[in-house]
Amino acid sequence: MSESLLRTRAAAYPERYAYRWRMRIRSLTTAITVAVVVLVNSLAGPAARADHCPDELIIPGPPEHRLAGIDATKDRIERVVKLFGKSEEVHEFEDSSYPPGGGEVEYTWSLGDAKLKVLTIYHRDPDGKKIEAVQAVMVKGLSGPGRLQTGRRIGLGATRDRVVLAYGSTYLKGSLTGAGSDAATITFCFADETGLEFTFDDTDRVVQLYLAPSSE
Repeated sequence: MSESLLRTRAAAYPERYAYRWRMRIRSLTTAITVAVVVLVNSLAGPAARADHCPDELIIPGPPEHRLAGIDATKDRIERVVKLFGKSEEVHEFEDSSYPPGGGEVEYTWSLGDAKLKVLTIYHRDPDGKKIEAVQAVMVKGLSGPGRLQTGRRIGLGATRDRVVLAYGSTYLKGSLTGAGSDAATITFCFADETGLEFTFDDTDRVVQLYLAPSSE
């Protein structure tokens, strides 16, 4: 996909493309049999590569895979729809960076004062059936229902202190993916390279959560 086209789409869908500016999708081969996409290589420059947490910032123990009850590492869109019903907005994208029949979809739900966004990647099996897997989950707003929390029960409106109590004091200062402002975001990095980002407002309360699996 050309950079000019990416910029046009990014202007139209800033949340969806927040992290894609710093990563591009490696082409899927026809041998792929599972709906997994790998996000690699920064779009910021030809020699740049996707960011990673330094080893000393990797959190030991079980990684966080759930946000809003969605497992960002293995759930398919059918389960998300069962949880939240039909989405209010759907934006689907196909281009030459995907194999024939493959692409991305961004789904959006309004839940109280919050927005839930789910990004998926899909391909088609030999019978033409669409196989669509979750790639990232974002929750955004000043407040929202309890079911929009992480697996450790942290959600919109939580204080920074509560986040640190739940996940520890070892974290990256800034956004690993570009989904949130570096000045207001901290990222918890897990051993399987799953990243969980919290973005705070001026009162140090969570206004955005972003969960995505390994970038490689």
